[in-house]
Amino acid sequence: MKIFNLKRMTHLLMRHTISPAKKSIYLVLFIMQLIFPLHVFSFLPFLYTFVFSYAREYVLKESNGTLHIKVYSFPQYFMFMLFACGALGMILCYISNQRGDGKNFLSRFICLQWPTSMCIMLITGLLFGIIIGIAGAYFSTQLMAIGAEIKTNGGLLRFLLRQINKLNVIHRIAQGLNNLKKATAITNQINNLSHMLYLAVEITTLFSTCYYFLIISTQLSKIAHTKNSSPN
Repeated sequence: MKIFNLKRMTHLLMRHTISPAKKSIYLVLFIMQLIFPLHVFSFLPFLYTFVFSYAREYVLKESNGTLHIKVYSFPQYFMFMLFACGALGMILCYISNQRGDGKNFLSRFICLQWPTSMCIMLITGLLFGIIIGIAGAYFSTQLMAIGAEIKTNGGLLRFLLRQINKLNVIHRIAQGLNNLKKATAITNQINNLSHMLYLAVEITTLFSTCYYFLIISTQLSKIAHTKNSSPN
């Protein structure tokens, strides 16, 4: 489909062959991207928060509240930087269009942003998904067995108290402590991964936003400098 093909969309805008009805569709898609987390600005932060919030609830449940996963919230300075990148990017796109014929800036921008945004989100989302998939498979297999032991025994304190009336107390307590130690170590690894991906999401989102506007400004410059440019 041409709505996912940036080169095709640029070519159609150069030839002025996009009908008002189709432009309205692109406008609706643009609004939907802003409402839902389906834009370069919000896609990776939403994906990070969703995945690690689920991981936190899963680990809390499996460990009976013993183990905790950290989910980092994105600070105000990050949102400010994202807003600044967006504002500067829009200015750059506007200037690129004005240096040509200076016509139909908004309609051109809205048509171009969809394939550009989809392409960037597909690449970044795929990389994020691969990392999370591999890490999730690795950590979940280890936590399931250890977490089941901790959950069954109702936490460390109650587990130790229950072993007093059982035979082979030292062995059972040692086994319980060993399981908790392993689970804590794995949880710390997940927390380290969470922090690394949190920083990676910040950097990637800012870079993707800048790259997003750079691509659109380049395409706008091509369209605006087309010799047969006329009102669309």
